[in-house]
Amino acid sequence: MAGTRPVWMVRCEGGTLYAEFRERQLIALGNSQREPDLSGAKRREDVEARLVSHRQWDSRNKLGYSVGVLTRFAIEIQAGDAVVTYEPSARVYSVGKVIGGYEYHLDWIQDKQHYRRVDWIGEVDRDVLTPESRNSLASMVSVYRLSDQTAAEIEAAIRGTPAEVQDAEDIARDDFLREDFATKAREQVKDRVAHLDWSQMQELVAGILRAMGYKTRVSPAGPDRGRDILASPDGLGLEQPRIVVEVKHRSGQIGAPDIRSFIGGLQAADRGLYVSSGGFTREARYEADRSTTPVTLIDVDELVSLLLEHYEAADSRLTALVPLVSIYWPAD
Repeated sequence: MAGTRPVWMVRCEGGTLYAEFRERQLIALGNSQREPDLSGAKRREDVEARLVSHRQWDSRNKLGYSVGVLTRFAIEIQAGDAVVTYEPSARVYSVGKVIGGYEYHLDWIQDKQHYRRVDWIGEVDRDVLTPESRNSLASMVSVYRLSDQTAAEIEAAIRGTPAEVQDAEDIARDDFLREDFATKAREQVKDRVAHLDWSQMQELVAGILRAMGYKTRVSPAGPDRGRDILASPDGLGLEQPRIVVEVKHRSGQIGAPDIRSFIGGLQAADRGLYVSSGGFTREARYEADRSTTPVTLIDVDELVSLLLEHYEAADSRLTALVPLVSIYWPAD
């Protein structure tokens, strides 16, 4: 491995093709739809044109992902570059050098059409790598270039001089990675919520209230006199607490006049909940704080916090709006 050359990760179907890659001295991509020959493609646009002419795509995102992966595999990877593939059951990376250009074959490995020949050099145990490198190697993208740090660690391990990492440093790095991952995941949930339309946002708020144990009535579209949702124990607003909810889904902040108008429409025993994806001005929050009728203001950060806190109790209407999956992380 030459330290100045790129090092690429090429995944092997969850490790199922690991032995075959090594035995046959190659790496491969493809699928059951027999992707087209990319020989002679010089640019990303060439790859996209061939994929588009080959079949219909039901998603622009899926097309973009495939174009990116195949551009890297067929064009950006060069002879002499290093390549890594992973066998998850043994937790070991095989490291090699690309020794040929792009090739197209339909009968070498089932459901694989794109090939590069590789001279495999050795294997690296995952445990000798630092937490940062292990984290970067966990990406599920089929083909991507490794960071300089990860590439250097793999090269050092192949030479027999793996990086030494102290236990305390491992713990600190794991803590950082966990917090970094949680922050990124939360931001992605916020992105999903921000892209809901107004009626979906209204249903989202109602769904969170249901997950918290309330029954809800959602106002139909049209003038609502400041009452988008009515939540209460009985669903009719006859039992206390009766929560009157206003939902605003727009980029601008809500100001004090909107809060005063909302408070003015509440009855003495009501509880007010004002949700704004655009947030609130300082003056708006002051109006809510000084109100004699209890009023809570919820921005998108607080809304996502409530969503995550009560998601396990959510009904199918809510989970369909914002589908989420649980990811487990090792405890301290």
